[in-house]
Amino acid sequence: MVGQLSVRSEINITPLVDVVLVLLIIFMVITPLMQSGYDVVTPKTESRAPGPQDQLVVSVFQNGAIYLNREPVTAISLGDRISKALRGHDARTAFFSADEGVGYGDAISVMDIMRAAGVKKIAVASAPSELGLK
Repeated sequence: MVGQLSVRSEINITPLVDVVLVLLIIFMVITPLMQSGYDVVTPKTESRAPGPQDQLVVSVFQNGAIYLNREPVTAISLGDRISKALRGHDARTAFFSADEGVGYGDAISVMDIMRAAGVKKIAVASAPSELGLK
């Protein structure tokens, strides 16, 4: 039976690939056209970053040195200096930073002095270098 026709059961994927490529090209062309937006006019504002005179930064270093706004102070005079700096300010927030080697007790005692001087909120920075002190 040399002359019999046999049925091929293989799937021809060439038409499928053609259709997929045509759809891909259509979506690539249409997608940028669909992106639309609105022009927004924002009001101009004046903003100013808080300067050193507006904020208190207390830093404690590993050698025991304490700084208030980049000025060295002693633990005894720290409370008085903070109280004087807070006079006339509504915001009673101060930044605190300590070196990695500063003991827990030393850091807590400085924060206690800050609280006793009138600081209501203490923002803790992870390192004095973040505040530009090193």
